[in-house]
Amino acid sequence: MGKPTAAIAARVKTSIKKLRAHYWLGRRANAAARRSGNSRGFSVKFAAKEKIHISTLMKARQFARSYTPSELASLCQLRKTEADLPLNWSYVPYLLTLPWSTSAERNRRAQLQCEAAKKDWTAPELYAVIKSRFRSLRRQTNTGGVGGRGRKKKRLDVLIPQIIGLLGDLEDSIARDCPIEFSAIGEKSKRLRRALAERSIPLTIRAS
Repeated sequence: MGKPTAAIAARVKTSIKKLRAHYWLGRRANAAARRSGNSRGFSVKFAAKEKIHISTLMKARQFARSYTPSELASLCQLRKTEADLPLNWSYVPYLLTLPWSTSAERNRRAQLQCEAAKKDWTAPELYAVIKSRFRSLRRQTNTGGVGGRGRKKKRLDVLIPQIIGLLGDLEDSIARDCPIEFSAIGEKSKRLRRALAERSIPLTIRAS
């Protein structure tokens, strides 16, 4: 691979800047949440203050919990073989679906992201590999996953990323085992009810 062009260099700089910005945003948010005692509605208020979407904040907080600064640096150093570009922010939510609590799990994740760069996978291709290659692992593990919380039921790690998009403040409520109320109907509500029932978290569904 020759020297990157100015355009490629600019794209690399932008991608790395965004990865680091989201990571340190997540670190600041997590620290602020601890200081506030994970008060109700913290994430909504913090997202409004930072002028970002709540789902982006939740992903940033997960990112900051599951990667150390040195692991962030390693991720930023990866380059895809053909385009010489890093794994950008769009890859991160999929990497966060993997367990990461033990050294072996972190090493497995690091190897996978290296493979993704070497084989020039797109973000959806990475997720397809995760679902096919680590399906059994993700269902059986009770040591972490999205957000780093232990999983008591095998489907929760799959449902949580979808739920975050439906209800941005769900993660704070789960952490505090608080009742959740929202207006929604249809299959998504049924899936959410099942997921929360597995965690013994009260849920009220009110038709809009």
